[in-house]
Amino acid sequence: MPDSSQTATPSIEDEANLKDQLTRAWNLRSSEDQVLWRIFGTFWPTNAILLVALFRSGGPSFPMMIITCVGGLFVAVVWFLIQRRALGHIQRLESVARRIEVQLRIGTAYALCADLNKKDCDSYLGSGPMTRSVMPVCVLITGISWLVGLGYSIYRTFSL
Repeated sequence: MPDSSQTATPSIEDEANLKDQLTRAWNLRSSEDQVLWRIFGTFWPTNAILLVALFRSGGPSFPMMIITCVGGLFVAVVWFLIQRRALGHIQRLESVARRIEVQLRIGTAYALCADLNKKDCDSYLGSGPMTRSVMPVCVLITGISWLVGLGYSIYRTFSL
């Protein structure tokens, strides 16, 4: 049964509070989006540093490769977990903003929520892969690559 506060027209005071809360939700969503991109942006230089350590001049030392691959795998797992949390916060804030926009009866042409304003969303963003899917997949592929490198390094260390 729907909550009557979500179906009734808000009072003027409630409407002002909801508008203020909507502003906060979108500001927080923007901040969380910046966190997400910073996380993703620092992930690649970290992996580049580990790759340089892995392929330094003088040929690979398999015990050192094991240590480097463990480090890379650890970084990928930590980044994946942090990124998943940041994505969860973004989805939570968008959900709150959507409910507020519905409660305020903001028309779909003016809604900021992508699922309410499908026309603009489809028009400007198209139907390509979503960042929310691409980012974790990139981190997952990188983690799997480090895991393969770790397996190869262990195999080479103990087979020689």
